[in-house]
Amino acid sequence: MTHNYKEDDTDNLIKLLSYEDMRIRLKAQFELANRTFWGYRALEKAIVEEENQFARIHAIWAIGQIAANNPSKADPLVPLLSDGDP
Repeated sequence: MTHNYKEDDTDNLIKLLSYEDMRIRLKAQFELANRTFWGYRALEKAIVEEENQFARIHAIWAIGQIAANNPSKADPLVPLLSDGDP
């Protein structure tokens, strides 16, 4: 059975950003980027979490996707320029 990302809740999609399989992470990332309001808010929180580097990376990428259409949405990424995590 195929997972329905469009019908999944935002919290679960955020959890999927740390999933072992990159295909799952990418599908969750793209769905969150499509949810410009609630997805964006959840992604803002995920970029500062330090539990899972995969989740942070995919959250950063998703915010970049959103910011491609609205550059002001990239503002949460600026503090990451001095982040200690390479």
